[in-house]
Amino acid sequence: MCTAEGGIIQAQVDGASEFPLVLRDFEDWLHSRDLGKKQTFSLATHGSADVDTFLRNQCAYSELRFPAYARHWVDIRRHYASYYGVNARKCSVIGMLDG
Repeated sequence: MCTAEGGIIQAQVDGASEFPLVLRDFEDWLHSRDLGKKQTFSLATHGSADVDTFLRNQCAYSELRFPAYARHWVDIRRHYASYYGVNARKCSVIGMLDG
């Protein structure tokens, strides 16, 4: 799915850090910029499944608490489809970036 939707290749997946480390690094990055404390932010996703399914399931699998900041997100695919009058299910990440 990642390769079809986002252009990620298997070598990138194979060489990636484990999820708990990536999530910790991301949260360290958020905190270093006062995001969620002094500054507000939103996660931007390519469909609700990114957070509500994939992140939630990965946190459960990794026995990590689902982050409170991930309870709300901006679905870029839905907004893109609405703006351009196209079917959201046909909007790939690459297609949206290419315009």
